Amino acid sequence: MKNIFKLSSLLLVGLLLFQISCSDDPDVEPKPIPDVTGKWRLTLATLVDGNALTPEADPLVIEKFTLDGQTFFTLEVPVGDFEITTGLVGGALAATTCQNPANYETFFIELLADGNALWFDCSVGEPGFVGQAGTWTVDTDTNGDYTILNLSVNLEGITVPVQIAIENLVVTPTQISGTAARYPMKVDFTLPIADDGNLQLLTTDIIFSTVQ
Repeated sequence: MKNIFKLSSLLLVGLLLFQISCSDDPDVEPKPIPDVTGKWRLTLATLVDGNALTPEADPLVIEKFTLDGQTFFTLEVPVGDFEITTGLVGGALAATTCQNPANYETFFIELLADGNALWFDCSVGEPGFVGQAGTWTVDTDTNGDYTILNLSVNLEGITVPVQIAIENLVVTPTQISGTAARYPMKVDFTLPIADDGNLQLLTTDIIFSTVQ
């Protein structure tokens, strides 16, 4: 009987110590959500895959490409290219807002906290579209870390917003970087992106820098 009493007493003490130790454990702090709000201009894009729908890393191919509106050729951009890719990726967004291609370099996007609104702006005062072009969210990966910036972009003529996911997100006070999966691009450069069969999707490493 004494042994049973001693055993019960030890179990009771152990239970009390366990409860006290658990109550002293610090609360698990939620993982911080990076602040991506602000004005951002594309400064670098490096092609990872010209066709995001296949498992291979393919070059990007654009038909009837032209620089002067008179000479047309098939443009093939190799994986790893950044010079041509930066102009194409930036121009694909800027063309939605800037009517004059000469103003594409002034184009920027703005991520607002109010309603998680995504705005486009040509910033030179020309009568292009300036205003809300979609929405944005910062989401978690499979590890629960906030490493995905999702942009839901309204493109002219396309009824369903195009979803651009920037994965492996890194945010600093001056830059947003990551890998943009399923970035929209034209197949035929001379036709609207909304035309049937004229939308292709690529994958590109991307860097946005703050607009002062």
